[in-house]
Amino acid sequence: MADAPPSAQPPSKNALKKAAKEAEKAKKKAGQAQQHQEELQLRQKQDLADVGEWEDKLCVFRGALENARVQSTKLAFLAMSQGLHSIQLVVAEDGENVSRQMVKFAGDIPSESLCVVHGLVKRTTEKIKSATIQDYEISVQKIFVVSKAHTPLPLQPADSERALPSEETDKEDITSPLASLNTRLNNRVLDLRAKINHSIFILKDGVDSLFQEFLRGRGFSIWRRLSMTMRRGLGERYKRETELIGKVYAAQPFKLPENVPRLRFEEGIAILREAGEEIGDYDDLTTPQEKKLGKLVLEKYGSDFYTLNQFPQALRPFYTMPSSPTAADNPYSNSFDMFMRGQEICSGAQRVHTYELLVERIRALGMDPQQDGLRDYVDGFRYGCAPHGGGGFGLERIVAFYLGLPNIRLASLFPRDPTRVLP
Repeated sequence: MADAPPSAQPPSKNALKKAAKEAEKAKKKAGQAQQHQEELQLRQKQDLADVGEWEDKLCVFRGALENARVQSTKLAFLAMSQGLHSIQLVVAEDGENVSRQMVKFAGDIPSESLCVVHGLVKRTTEKIKSATIQDYEISVQKIFVVSKAHTPLPLQPADSERALPSEETDKEDITSPLASLNTRLNNRVLDLRAKINHSIFILKDGVDSLFQEFLRGRGFSIWRRLSMTMRRGLGERYKRETELIGKVYAAQPFKLPENVPRLRFEEGIAILREAGEEIGDYDDLTTPQEKKLGKLVLEKYGSDFYTLNQFPQALRPFYTMPSSPTAADNPYSNSFDMFMRGQEICSGAQRVHTYELLVERIRALGMDPQQDGLRDYVDGFRYGCAPHGGGGFGLERIVAFYLGLPNIRLASLFPRDPTRVLP
C-alpha cells in the first residue's frame, strides 16, 4: 500500500500577515474605484465658461482632450476643450493624488478622447496663449477617459478652424487649406468639434428662435410669449460666437435699416439696366445678376436685405395669384423673393384660391386641369377656399449669408445634396 501524502504545512504568521495586508489593499483600491465611479456618475460637471467662479475650489469638468505635452516623468500639460472654450490642465506628481504612473497615463491619452477631470482651479501668473481661457488652469487630481479616440484621426478639428476659399475666389489666389471641404464633410463628426462650427450652429439656433419669436408675436399659433425683445440683433445676442467666426470669415457688418427696401420686379430691372446689365422686362434674374443687384441696393439704400415683389407670371407656378386677376393682359403676380447680401433666402406668394381662376391659369399653360397629378389638387378648390399665401425660408442660407460663409454646406450639420448622402 502506498504511503499517504504528507499533510500540507499551515501558512506562517508572516504569510498570513502579508495576505491580510494585500486583501486590505485590494479592498481599499476597490472602494476608491467605486467612489470614483460614483463621483463620475453623480457629480454635476461645471461649464468652462464659469471657471473663474471656481478659483481655488475643487470641481469637475468634462471635455475633449486637444493635445498633451509631457515635460518629464513628473509633469505633463494637457489642453481640454468644451464647446467654444479651452483650458490648460496641469498633471504634476505630488506624492498624494498624482503619481508618475498617472502623469504617464494622462500624457498617453489620444487626442479628441472625451475625459472627465477632477481638479483645483488656479489663477495663473502669466497668460496662457494656447487656450481661450488664459487666466486660469486646472491642477488635475483625477482624470477619467469616458470615451477613447482611435488613432490616427482622419481629421484634426484644429484644421477646420482655417477658412475655406469662396466659390468666387480665383484659383490662382487660393492657398490650399489643411483640410478641404470634402474632407471636412466626410468626417463631419470631428469637423463639428471645431469652435467655429460650434459658433455657427449656436447662431443658427438663434436665427430659428428669432423667426419663431417674430411670428408668434404676431398671432401665428401662439402658446407662449418670449421675453426677449426683437430689437436685439444676432450680433449683440451672440457676440462671442460672431466674433469668433469673424476672425476666420471676416464678413462686413450686416446692414439693416429701419425701412427695408421693397422693390417691384420692374424697379429691380431698371436698377440693373442703369448699371449696364442687358436684361428683358420679363427675364428671370441669373445668380450673378442677383448678386449684382444686391450690391447696387446696398450702395443706394444702405441695406444688405431687401425684397423684390410682383414677379412676372411667366416666372412663377400656375397657382400664383396674378397682381390683378380681372386684367387679362396683366403680366405680373403677387409674388416675392427676399434677399440677403444679394442672394435669395425666401420665395413666396399669394396663391390662387378660386376654382375658376385656377382652371383658367392651368389651361393658359396648355395643360388639362383634370389630368393625373392635377385633378386632386384642383378639385380641392371646388367647394370654396380662403385667400392664402406664404413663403419658404432657407435657415442654412440665412446663417451662411449673414456670417459671410463661403459655402452653404458649412451651415448644415450633415449636408445632403445630389452628390452627398453620407455621412
